[in-house]
Amino acid sequence: MTMNNAFNYVIAFDVAKHSLAVHILPGDESHTIENKPKVIRKLLIAQMRRNANLGLGPLLVVCEATGGYERHLLEVCEELRVATHKAHGSRVRHFAKYLGLIAKNDPIDARVLALYGLKTENLRLHSPLAPELAALLDLRARRDQIQAMLLAETNRLEHVRHASVTRNLKEHIAILRKALAAIEAKIAAHFQASEALARKAALMGTLKGIGPRQPQSCSPTCQSSAHSAGPQQPAWLALPPSTTIAAKQAFPGISRQAEPQYARPYTWPL
Repeated sequence: MTMNNAFNYVIAFDVAKHSLAVHILPGDESHTIENKPKVIRKLLIAQMRRNANLGLGPLLVVCEATGGYERHLLEVCEELRVATHKAHGSRVRHFAKYLGLIAKNDPIDARVLALYGLKTENLRLHSPLAPELAALLDLRARRDQIQAMLLAETNRLEHVRHASVTRNLKEHIAILRKALAAIEAKIAAHFQASEALARKAALMGTLKGIGPRQPQSCSPTCQSSAHSAGPQQPAWLALPPSTTIAAKQAFPGISRQAEPQYARPYTWPL
């Protein structure tokens, strides 16, 4: 969902693990608060009341994606039904360069975010994941972690000389393989339990170039109905059905990065 630049009251948050640097426009107010739902809720409610009293116009909250530390902020904004934009870090940095702002610290970053939200047109508003997709993301992330540990332990096994270390590694590898099988079974069960996910997996499975297990990796990110049509979804996934000239003509505009050797590492991490 995108909106024209209809916001003239912006609250920006530079997110850290334990704290939030806050900047409010108009007024150039700066604060630092704890990254806790109760504190965030108190601040936003106070600003919403201020906005209602002064008639400052539509309110927008802006933050950057920070690997999950923005979760409390997004959940409170959803609870209070406040329009929120999760900004892309590189776009904000380019915007700061355009303004000539080279210095960097949390208060400055928060002010840049506020200006970005105030000046940028057609911002995409944050839309929370459906519960089944959020759960799938957690399951998939855990499976990827187990796979990474399994690969690391397997590689270590090739170079070990001591018998007890070898035995310990083999025991740990067996545990990891068992854990991997269990998490994959949970993912499969999660798909079967969700009508929406099962329908999406079935739809993706009808497309050429989509393997039988790829829907489990791609479904959390294929949310937009704009990509639901047959010829659009594999193109969006950078997966042409084949590398033949005829196939490429059927999917115009796909760069060389869509070749399988580039696409597979990103769409087949199973």
